Amino acid sequence: MNDSSHPICIIITGGTVVQDTAGNLVGVKHEDDVKKWIAAMPELLLMRAQMDVRVFHTGSDADFIPDRWLAVCRFLYEHRNDYSGFVIVGSIANIPYLGNCIPLIMENLSFTVVLTGSQLPDYLLEVPGGLSDILARSHDVGLRANMMNAIHAVKRKGSGCYVVAGDKIVPSNRIELGEPLSAFPFSFPSKMFAGKVEFSMKLSEERAEVSAEEQRKNTVFLPYLETRVKFFEVTPLLTREMLAKELEGALGALFHITPTVSLPDTLQSFFDTRKALIPCVVFGRALMTPEGSALNDFRDAFLKKGIIVTREEGIAWVTVAFMWILAQTCDPSLIRRILT
Repeated sequence: MNDSSHPICIIITGGTVVQDTAGNLVGVKHEDDVKKWIAAMPELLLMRAQMDVRVFHTGSDADFIPDRWLAVCRFLYEHRNDYSGFVIVGSIANIPYLGNCIPLIMENLSFTVVLTGSQLPDYLLEVPGGLSDILARSHDVGLRANMMNAIHAVKRKGSGCYVVAGDKIVPSNRIELGEPLSAFPFSFPSKMFAGKVEFSMKLSEERAEVSAEEQRKNTVFLPYLETRVKFFEVTPLLTREMLAKELEGALGALFHITPTVSLPDTLQSFFDTRKALIPCVVFGRALMTPEGSALNDFRDAFLKKGIIVTREEGIAWVTVAFMWILAQTCDPSLIRRILT
């Protein structure tokens, strides 16, 4: 539902501070901390937008864990008819994970969800001197523009889950953290660019058709995430003993290969000798193994051992998708089919 007579829900997921009326920095702990900040935006009065603020998390980025992703998704689904849309404010580090999670948890999203990082970063509570540099670069417009553009996107009465930063609006699935200090701090497949929003909004023709189609369908809630998954950055420092210890009690494992290393002998020997055949996913750049063969050459052989080699490189998408799939099946062939 996207009824303009309903308020827009602003959801706070941590990692942000705002300025009070005296110009002091305030860590967001309560709804009123944000309500006062929003009330100081005259632009929102012109939009005639009613706001309802909900604070889901006030801690650090690292504490915004998958259980909280699910809590946000459940709230969106259960209250989809109570609001004209949702704006989720979070740290740029967490937006890709939540942005990839929402479209998986809710198929045929028939209402609008917009993620943005419009407030000041919470590191300013410890380093307040950084505020002057941010304000000098943005003249405060950038600090408010993302929030206002996100609200414009919701008021458009479309559907789907998007990320707004600067004047870009992009579907949230397959989005990854890019250059944190750039105007649009995320990377995404160029074919997914949805449109522009700068105090008004225009979707691309293709995305507008997708949005219209989604509104005609019922949203399906699929609240599945297997959180007992271990994540490893593959480096030569990994030992077989370290892997075996870390994987105790795990139901799945992700191995991310960075462009600076080839597949270490340790990892390959671990795959050859491991006893617990939990599903494992190897992803990243298709680098060379010590034997000189391409990583993708091992895809079929690895699959027999419960190891999926995927060509997908996005950390956020692969992580969330694997957790979602693993909650429904442990069959490596099915997991590979979905991930690839």
